[in-house]
Amino acid sequence: MRFTLRRIFTLFMKNFPPEITDLTIDLLNGDWQSLYNCALVCRAWFPRSRYNLLRNIRLTKHSEALMLMHRFREACIPEDQSPRELSIVEDHAPDSRPFVHTVPSIFLRTTSSMMLESLSIDGIRWREGVVPPGHPFWSSLSQLTSLTSLTLDNCRFVNFRQFQRLVYVLPQLSHLKISRGTTWSRRKTPILHTHLPRLRQLEIDGCNRRVTSALLRWVCDTPTCQSLRQLVYEPPPRSRDALGDMAVALALAARIFSPQWDCERTSTALSHLDIPDSHLQMTE
Repeated sequence: MRFTLRRIFTLFMKNFPPEITDLTIDLLNGDWQSLYNCALVCRAWFPRSRYNLLRNIRLTKHSEALMLMHRFREACIPEDQSPRELSIVEDHAPDSRPFVHTVPSIFLRTTSSMMLESLSIDGIRWREGVVPPGHPFWSSLSQLTSLTSLTLDNCRFVNFRQFQRLVYVLPQLSHLKISRGTTWSRRKTPILHTHLPRLRQLEIDGCNRRVTSALLRWVCDTPTCQSLRQLVYEPPPRSRDALGDMAVALALAARIFSPQWDCERTSTALSHLDIPDSHLQMTE
């Protein structure tokens, strides 16, 4: 009986524990070419390879979102292998058009059982009228009930209320990260008061003093004040007054730490405040 390399490999895989194969493929997460090659090796490797390929999706164009939608429809992706992390990067080339507000509805048209857990939005520049209150973008986001983490990086909103609406529309949101360059106009708008959000972790990374103050004051006026457990603060890397920025954050965080600042609030869940060692050394 002639044993070819393919037959030897097939006989070997029949007795090889699939748990070890899955763990090995998991180590390739992020290496798209290697995962693609593993998916083509054999049927036993295909499900786990596809799971890691779809685990974290990054979109930079509207055409990529449409192509992904067609691929999902053709492949009939099972619920346990649907994407868990989605990153959307807005392109600001002269010939490009905003597309972030179209992505949620595209995904929901593809499958009704999207189990997305983390959403990252980078570089949006929303102008007046781009995403009005009645836009399908908001109703589509509200259907992502499995989404618990939101990252906003270098995003510019029309006003603070638009930022609030983005956070409030996600019913299960528990982790919010606001990164460098995220801001809104200085025009004062009324704060939306709802029973959401109930964040457990808030990260403020590289935002200026005005944005940091607005965020922490907003936290004090929402149910997050009682549910927040971890606050991570990173001052702007090139700030002219890094100590002043940190002092503002600490002063406002102290209001969350202390239950006596408002007689209507009798307790707080905040138990962890994270500030880089380098900035603490500057204060010594």
